[in-house]
Amino acid sequence: MARATLLVLCALLLGGCASFPQSTPTTPDTAADPDDATAPDVYLDVTSRVSTPVRDESISALKASLKDAEAVSQFTDDPSQADRILDVRLEKKPRSPASAIGPVITGFSYFLIPTYSTIGWTMEIHGRTQDGDTFVATDTSGSMRFWLGIWLIPAMPGNSPTEIRGQVLSAMADDAVAQLTRSDRYFLN
Repeated sequence: MARATLLVLCALLLGGCASFPQSTPTTPDTAADPDDATAPDVYLDVTSRVSTPVRDESISALKASLKDAEAVSQFTDDPSQADRILDVRLEKKPRSPASAIGPVITGFSYFLIPTYSTIGWTMEIHGRTQDGDTFVATDTSGSMRFWLGIWLIPAMPGNSPTEIRGQVLSAMADDAVAQLTRSDRYFLN
């Protein structure tokens, strides 16, 4: 009994988790705004089916991307004061039921057998004018993968799930803003 307890404690102390982005985040080219156009006031209408930290991180990344691209004059809390309304929908990608088998095997083997898992999100944005006319619809997705196992302890520094999640969500926001600003009806003339 003491030996089993010792093995469990060793596995818990030595087990590691490392996360990696599914694909290398790239910053797409954003369309240059015309000289005679001005950035609109924007209202974000968010529908979320993700956890609160992911939602908050996604919205802050989207706001930062819009500001960096100079695609927003200001954010407003009142849709009647906005020039453009962005309906943002965040969802977690479904995983297959068989994906739960790997972590169970890893747990029973005291983290000696590594496991691979993926988590992903989608961000849909429908841009509409004050009149309700939809002028653009964007759809972007991103994912990250997890490796669990005792062999991953050297890979843990710099690969925490929180840091990687931030990189993935930021890349998704940059892609969505690039798609938004390519629309000829986004900027005010």
